[in-house]
Amino acid sequence: MTTKASLLTLGLSGFFMLSAGPAMAYTDICTKPNISGVSKDSMTCLSKNLVLVYGENGPAAYDSKGKTIIPANRYTYILQESEGLIAVANERDGDFSAGYISPATGKQVIPLKYRSTGEYDIGINSFSEGLIALLNKEDKYGFLNTSGKTVIPFKYSDADSFSEGLAAVSISSYDKDGYAIDSKYGYIDKAGKTVVPFKYDYADSFSEGLAVVRQGTWDSGKWGVINKQGKTVIPLNLKHAIGKFSNGLDSVLRADDTYGFINTKGKLVIPYNYLIESYEGELPRFENGKARVINKQGKSYCINTKGNKVSCD
Repeated sequence: MTTKASLLTLGLSGFFMLSAGPAMAYTDICTKPNISGVSKDSMTCLSKNLVLVYGENGPAAYDSKGKTIIPANRYTYILQESEGLIAVANERDGDFSAGYISPATGKQVIPLKYRSTGEYDIGINSFSEGLIALLNKEDKYGFLNTSGKTVIPFKYSDADSFSEGLAAVSISSYDKDGYAIDSKYGYIDKAGKTVVPFKYDYADSFSEGLAVVRQGTWDSGKWGVINKQGKTVIPLNLKHAIGKFSNGLDSVLRADDTYGFINTKGKLVIPYNYLIESYEGELPRFENGKARVINKQGKSYCINTKGNKVSCD
C-alpha cells in the first residue's frame, strides 16, 4: 500500500520489494538444476520448482530441470511466484512497470502496465484469496483475478489485500491541483460491494474476524476494533497504535515506544514491558501461542499468551 505508510501498514499488502540488486528469496526450498557455468550457490529459489539467476545480461529463471522459463534481458526484475504466476518488472528511464507472467508459457497474464505500490521502493502486490490489488497509471487501485481479468474497477485511492473475504480501500477527495486532501477508508467484499462504510482515517486488514481502525490522525486520533459486520468491538478511544489480532491477542504501542498486548475486549493482559525494534514492519504477533519480544534491557526472547517467558523452539 502507498498512502497508508506507517509502522503498522508497510507490510499489509505483502508487496514484493525491488532493489538495485537481485530480488530477495521468498522460499529456501527448491530443486536447483545443473546449469553450465552457473553455481548453485548463486541461485535464488522463486518457488519449489523455479530458480532465479542474475547474470551479466540480467535476471533469468529456470525450472528444476534447467529449462529456461524466462531468458535474460527480457525483464529488469524477476520476483516471487504468487498463485502460480511470477511477478516481473521493467525499468525505462526511471519509470517502472510491473505485471505477472505464467511460468509455464512465459507469456504475460497481467500486462506490465501497473505502477509501483511501494512508497520508498518499487514493488507490486501479491495475490491474496485469488485477487490482487494493483495501481494503474491514473493512480487508482482495482482488483484483478489470476486470469488477469478486472473484477473490481479501478476507482480507489488506496487498497489493501483481501483478508477473510474483505479488503480495506479508500476513496479520496482532491483539491484543484489534483492532490488528495481527505481520504476515508471502508471495506468491500469480492464483488466490490461496500460492507463497512467509508468513515475511517485508517483501516487495517481483518485477522481472526477483527480489524483495527482509526478516526483522526496518527498522532492524536482514536483507535479501536470492529468486526466484519462493521460493529464496534473495542470502542475508538484507545490513544495508541495497535496491530493485528493473533491467538486472541493484539499488540498496543504507547507513545514511549513500549508495547503490550490486549485481548478481544480491549483489556490489557500483558503489560507494556517491551520495546519496538523498528518502524519498518508490523508490531510483534503471536504465532502458535508464542511471540518474540525485546524487553527494556534489550534482551530478545519469546513469551506465551500469558506473558510468561518460554522457549522459541
